[in-house]
Amino acid sequence: MRDRGRILLIGSKEIDSVEAEGDYASIRVAEKTYLVRETMAAMEARLGAGFVRIHRSVIVNAARIRELRPQGGGDFVVVLHSGFELPASRGYADRLRGLIGDPPSVARRRGRMRSAVRARRRLTPPAAGKEGGRNS
Repeated sequence: MRDRGRILLIGSKEIDSVEAEGDYASIRVAEKTYLVRETMAAMEARLGAGFVRIHRSVIVNAARIRELRPQGGGDFVVVLHSGFELPASRGYADRLRGLIGDPPSVARRRGRMRSAVRARRRLTPPAAGKEGGRNS
């Protein structure tokens, strides 16, 4: 990585997180950040095992995660050992669940409940006087 005319050699184990910043990736190492011109997909492939994509614009070193705070709608806040907080979207939640042993989640239970309600609606005949479906 280049920094003020120097080339720094930073091991992937030292990286806390990577965040998208336009056409650049902001690499956070301890208290410092470095900008590199790289796509998130390329960074994800380059970093490999030990890193997990938690949001469209965030990749995190799994060993640096201290806690996960569930938010509404299936989202999380990921807190690193340094205390830095990163957003994790529900689209990437399964990757986080894989890291922590796949605990039962509210979102997953809600999904099963919605499926059961939809199945029940399909099995229940329409009420008298109503045509069998939506806005017929």
